[in-house]
Amino acid sequence: MTYMNDWFFLPFFIFGWLPIIVYTKIRSIPEYFEKRFSPATRFLATILLLLYMIGYVGIGFLFSRVNIQDYAAVARFVYELVKKEKPQALHKVNIQYRPLRYDPNLHDKPFAQAVTSEQIQKTVKEVRELADSSSEMKAFLRNQTNITAVLGGNSHPPHEFSRCYYSQSFRIVRANGDLRPCFIRVSEPDFLTGNIFQDPLESIALNTLYVGACRKPYCDLHGCRQCQVNYTFEQGIKGSLLPSTSPEVIADRMY
Repeated sequence: MTYMNDWFFLPFFIFGWLPIIVYTKIRSIPEYFEKRFSPATRFLATILLLLYMIGYVGIGFLFSRVNIQDYAAVARFVYELVKKEKPQALHKVNIQYRPLRYDPNLHDKPFAQAVTSEQIQKTVKEVRELADSSSEMKAFLRNQTNITAVLGGNSHPPHEFSRCYYSQSFRIVRANGDLRPCFIRVSEPDFLTGNIFQDPLESIALNTLYVGACRKPYCDLHGCRQCQVNYTFEQGIKGSLLPSTSPEVIADRMY
């Protein structure tokens, strides 16, 4: 939904699909079709899901000092290749730029792989030239990439971190019902707060509070990859950060 603005699906999810999976204890979409119709329908639903998953292409570019010179060239290459070979599928392509980060254990040492300020300035110039090459390219870069990520370089600015407020408001619900409060550490056993099919809500709530307060290793200003978001929560709770008075923000509740 974040990428497609398909928020009109939200009521169907909340009042349709969500009650179904909670009360019937269904763990996957194909399983629902088997219970509702037949094993053959489940097989067909699985095939259609696989086709959908391969129908959208996500490309990741992990940048550092050694490959920053290819930053803008990657976007140009992907755009021109898809436009030439499969123009009708161009809207399905998304490029995500990710900075290479330092080891939290070595935060006090120089990070040799970090891009320099000169490299950032040069890359920004190349990106601007690429965006100005055509209106279609500009729209592609704006809507289907996060190409401005280079502005942050490979730095990880530390912020005040007294506890994990992010985990108190964010949830990942896995297909089997497992709840995770952090998408970075989604596979770690210590970050399992419960299962919506098996555990009472009280137990899930207590586990969530524990994760937020216990300060697991790397849940600090140097190790947390959502540190800036967590800092925003913290400042808001302290009253140091007030809502925007911008007319645009006030007029749009989604802000």
